[in-house]
Amino acid sequence: MYGKTDLLTDPRRESKRRWTTKLRLALLSVVGVALLLLPGLTILSPSARATSGTVVVGPGNQTAVGWQTLQGIFGEAGPDTGTQTYVFGPATPPLGQGSLEFKIGTNNDWSEAVGYTNLNGVGIGTTSLTELSYSTFVKQSSNAASQDFFAILVIDTNGDQTADDFLFFYPANQSGCSDGAPTQHAITQNQWQQPWDARNGVWVSAFGLCNAENFCGTANDPKTLTEYLACFPNARIINDNGGTPSDPSDDTPGLIIGYGGSTVSANFIGNLDNVKVGVSGMTTTFDFDPCVLTCPSNITQPNDPNQCGAVVNYSPTTNGGACGTVSCSPASGSFFPVGTTTVTCTSNGGAGPDMCVFTVTVVDTQLPTISCPSNITTTLAASCPIATNSGPISFTVTASDNCPGVTFVCKDQNGNVVTSGQPFPVGTTTVTCTAKDTAGNMAMCSFSVSVFSFCLQDDSNPGNVVLVSPSTGDFTFCCGGVAVASGRGTLTTRGCAGSIDATKGDRQVHIQWDTAANNGLGAGTAYVQKLSSKTICQITDRNMSNNGCQCGAAPPVSPEKPGKNRTQ
Repeated sequence: MYGKTDLLTDPRRESKRRWTTKLRLALLSVVGVALLLLPGLTILSPSARATSGTVVVGPGNQTAVGWQTLQGIFGEAGPDTGTQTYVFGPATPPLGQGSLEFKIGTNNDWSEAVGYTNLNGVGIGTTSLTELSYSTFVKQSSNAASQDFFAILVIDTNGDQTADDFLFFYPANQSGCSDGAPTQHAITQNQWQQPWDARNGVWVSAFGLCNAENFCGTANDPKTLTEYLACFPNARIINDNGGTPSDPSDDTPGLIIGYGGSTVSANFIGNLDNVKVGVSGMTTTFDFDPCVLTCPSNITQPNDPNQCGAVVNYSPTTNGGACGTVSCSPASGSFFPVGTTTVTCTSNGGAGPDMCVFTVTVVDTQLPTISCPSNITTTLAASCPIATNSGPISFTVTASDNCPGVTFVCKDQNGNVVTSGQPFPVGTTTVTCTAKDTAGNMAMCSFSVSVFSFCLQDDSNPGNVVLVSPSTGDFTFCCGGVAVASGRGTLTTRGCAGSIDATKGDRQVHIQWDTAANNGLGAGTAYVQKLSSKTICQITDRNMSNNGCQCGAAPPVSPEKPGKNRTQ
């Protein structure tokens, strides 16, 4: 057990030196001021209820839930050699994954502690302060058998809202130092201790009030809170707001848990966790943990319709308020372009794994669009001998996509690249155009280019025409501008003259021409008829040089009726 100078150089003297000036000041200017008792509940009096549950305390929310860092709490001289860090472990903490670690360097007189401000105005009786306990782990101490975290309560003994006393709870005093409290476990280093039951333990008065002093086994031994309350029925916990609005560093919370302030404090390492604070039967458990920020798995999703990207939503997870505010760049709900974007999420916790990274991949699944022209039919000028290649064929193909960079290429049926403006051979060429975007999505369209050597056009009805390829025997016959027959017939040629005959079912086609007739102007005749009805669509062309043949859509294979311009 402790002597008067074991842990503090003398708690009575140190406390008086630290707080003599502040005890002269009124701590609260108005009685009944609204106070925050436990997280999430504002009270108007000490009897107000608090909510039960576990609160994760970390670097991001320590102040918000009522805890604050205290360094050099006894006015120690010399440099600040202590630190407080939220860490994982050590070993298996009683709650969560980590704890709050305290370190004190070579300065023997330094102290490190945390203070809890949300007990302001709470009485110390069993119906008001119903629970107060905490768990500790001491890694390194100059006296492993007698050193562990202490607790301090700042006490207003008479209800005048000024700090009149400071009660100290020493774990080493809990093994038979007083008859008024049950014996607690002995201090053991390098393991998590069973929670120290401060509520039902014994306490030492900084000023020796109620004979609660550090003389174990005498009448001046440490006292339970119930025994202390018998001396001061109005005793309650109070925050000593001795600082100023511009410099609140001199404020002292009503509850303090920490270590140090004596010549045996050097090179101490210990951890705090699992602090339970009960008020009026409602207990809040504080789990001291570093920030655990977890990003979602890498995200892959398709583009939004007609967009070169997508709006992507996601939500990183944390271990509660320990991480404070979490922000990601780019933010959830942003528009992500097609491709892979790295997202970095950070917290303002300032300790632990407070950054995580994942990727968002937007895949372009939308096919491009491509538009081809209608089938093209054209003829060469009549000549003898008849040419086999056409002047250039121009056509327009358009392609578009939700993302820039779409390209297209057109090829004929033999796989040769075809471009607008190039010559096409006599006959029919099937052109297939393929559009491809940067993601590899493809779309196709096709059209045909039919090139005939010449055409015959009826002198009296320009809608009756026949397009002819004398090198192959191919033809397309139109009546009234509508195709009624096409195919390849029996070809007979002699110099600049020739004929094509074709019969399919009861339909008969006859075409004859002489491109050298009529002094080189060319002439010819043609007809299509049904053998059963002798219905004829006829062409008489006395001058092939002035033809402007136009023919509509591709002809049916075997129309039931010829075009509207026909003769019997």
